[in-house]
Amino acid sequence: CEMISFFVNKTYYGVMAKLEPVNKTMLKKWGFDGSGSLYKCFNELKAEQNIYDHEKKLGDITDYSDIQELVNFIHRTDLSASEFKTAADELIDINEVLDWYAINVLQNNMDIPAKNYYLYKPEGGKWNWLPWDYDLSMGRHWDDGFWNMSIQTDDPIDGGTIMSPKVDDLFNIL
Repeated sequence: CEMISFFVNKTYYGVMAKLEPVNKTMLKKWGFDGSGSLYKCFNELKAEQNIYDHEKKLGDITDYSDIQELVNFIHRTDLSASEFKTAADELIDINEVLDWYAINVLQNNMDIPAKNYYLYKPEGGKWNWLPWDYDLSMGRHWDDGFWNMSIQTDDPIDGGTIMSPKVDDLFNIL
């Protein structure tokens, strides 16, 4: 991801994110080997969720056994906390996942538990969560009381900044 100033016919539309596609080329660029499985996730990793809701982008696109194994592991109830941690450390790049989760919570990206990420597991490696689709993250709030703030805020994709609010006087506080 690269931040760019976006102009159309000399009219400034703000700072936008220029994104590269998540594919084998991008994985190699960021230090992965590009082998294994890559999924674009559209839903949560719930036991009752259809694993085919996650679009397989890399690897044998007819074999979903690896993500099924991950979902089954996440929902195991027969392990003690220490056994679960030990097993999770072998299956998942825990530090990367915790960093990804913490940053998303701080950015108020409340889509992350259910969608807007990729899962990548290199051959013989651990699962990695890769960020994706941050278009409605920065400054977004939900009216359910959890993130409701008494500051002016608006979906960034609608435009408007603190220096140049939209006509409704709303802006992205970040």
